[in-house]
Amino acid sequence: MRIAIYVSSLKGGGAERVMLNLSQGLINQGHQVDLLLSRYEGDYIKQLPKSIHIIPLKKTSRLFGFILILIQSPLRLKFLALFKLPRFFTRLSSVIHYINEYKPDAIISALHNSNLSAVLAKSCTQSNVHIIVTEHIALSSFIESVPKRKKKLLPLIKLLYPLANNIVAVSDGVKNDLSDIASIENKKITTIFNPVITPEILEKMRLPAEHSWLNSKKDYKLLAVGRLSKQKDFITLIKAISILKNEIPIKLIILGEGKERKALASLIVEQNLSDTIDLHGFVDNPFSFMSNSDLFVLSSTLEGLPTVLLEALAANCNIVSTDCPFGPSEILKNGKYGKLVPMNNPTKLADAIRSSYFEKSANDEGKQYALQFNLEKASTEYIELIEQQ
Repeated sequence: MRIAIYVSSLKGGGAERVMLNLSQGLINQGHQVDLLLSRYEGDYIKQLPKSIHIIPLKKTSRLFGFILILIQSPLRLKFLALFKLPRFFTRLSSVIHYINEYKPDAIISALHNSNLSAVLAKSCTQSNVHIIVTEHIALSSFIESVPKRKKKLLPLIKLLYPLANNIVAVSDGVKNDLSDIASIENKKITTIFNPVITPEILEKMRLPAEHSWLNSKKDYKLLAVGRLSKQKDFITLIKAISILKNEIPIKLIILGEGKERKALASLIVEQNLSDTIDLHGFVDNPFSFMSNSDLFVLSSTLEGLPTVLLEALAANCNIVSTDCPFGPSEILKNGKYGKLVPMNNPTKLADAIRSSYFEKSANDEGKQYALQFNLEKASTEYIELIEQQ
């Protein structure tokens, strides 16, 4: 089959890495894969499979996309009431052209703009392409975090998601949340856990980590990975480390880049933690950092299915995570495979880190559990969805 993976870009986010993994899994099963990118940019570009066909989508004006809908889509009457044109209209023409030119069997999209564009493009072409939209985050929290999204984004999701051939959520929590807020029947949403653990990742875990702190035997080595954004709440983690710095020999490495770097760097200096916390930036191989760390910490206030927890488990790393919506409690089986703490609470987070330090037990059972979230299983489940119809 010819299958397109459609994402906005290949920036260093969890959803982008999941779709990159899925691309490789589909290629491994003998399918031809096109990668549709709204913007040809991002840290993951250099990790693309060699046999993937990259198609950068050309940008047009939003008005041109709107005109295409009025001319070609049976949904035109639904869009006449729009006073402001959504951003995803700018890629609509290119997606329509791709469907007409390449005639793919399926498009699997991720993130809201790509999802909406894929569904609407199909309606404009009247083709039989199989559309699978994927939801990677708790929609309710995403909508509520920016008030205008409730008026602008949510109605479009309610209108267009049900027109996809399949809607996939990356966890049961995300599935139930999407069903509630978008008024989509629960049975019409399929849960497919992310294709996280690949042979390449397991190989990378065996490589040495390029950081001097990870060679220390006296320090308790903590790792956090994620975009430097408010959603990841590294502020709470930094405050927790400040509580512990005089109690236990501790080092924290944070991998990732983002808009909050300057604010986080200032807080580290303010808390006298420059020798304790390293904002190390994005790295190509975070997995070797995981396998050489003592504890992985996730401090987020919002997730979908945080793949980093599964990767850390596979690396045999102990875990402390906030019990945020959605994913951590589902992955960690309500605390069986790692400690869960309340969000936005530096004291509770510090308590859990301290407890982990004194326990110092290996998470062997968690490693075996994480290996279930493998690439072949997830890729097969997506193919089964396409072949059902």
